[in-house]
Amino acid sequence: MDNFLPMPRWYKVIGDASTCDMPPERVYDLSLAPRRGSTHVALTIIYQPSGEIHDVVPSSHLTDAGLFVSTIFMGVDHNFAENGPPILWETVPRIRHKWLSELRHRYTSRRAAIQGHIDIVRFLSDMVKHMQPDTDAVAYMQAARFDYDWRKHVSQEETE
Repeated sequence: MDNFLPMPRWYKVIGDASTCDMPPERVYDLSLAPRRGSTHVALTIIYQPSGEIHDVVPSSHLTDAGLFVSTIFMGVDHNFAENGPPILWETVPRIRHKWLSELRHRYTSRRAAIQGHIDIVRFLSDMVKHMQPDTDAVAYMQAARFDYDWRKHVSQEETE
């Protein structure tokens, strides 16, 4: 079968996804898999034009925010190569109602995901501070992928 895709590998966090550094447990019984899709680990609003940042409790009211960065525990392993550690965390910014997939990054540990979240928040905050008032913010942020070098922000743990 040329188009064989492995079955998804589900994981659950022991304790609070935003604070627990214990490795997630593999779930073999899907009835024990997380009920909701992803779980927020970190969520930060970046205010325009000041670039001021505020960490927030995940909220459904966030869709009104101009620019925010979301880091989640996905629950499903996104390492589809089936070798190496599971990729279970993802950071992606959103401006207005558009996800900036160009700046998405995934991680193998909560600690690396938190560091990546902090790094992208700092980077985008600096960009916002230097953005001209009449600039198309969505296009400006999408162009950020050319300036942001993820290799500087990969944890030692991910390179081993």
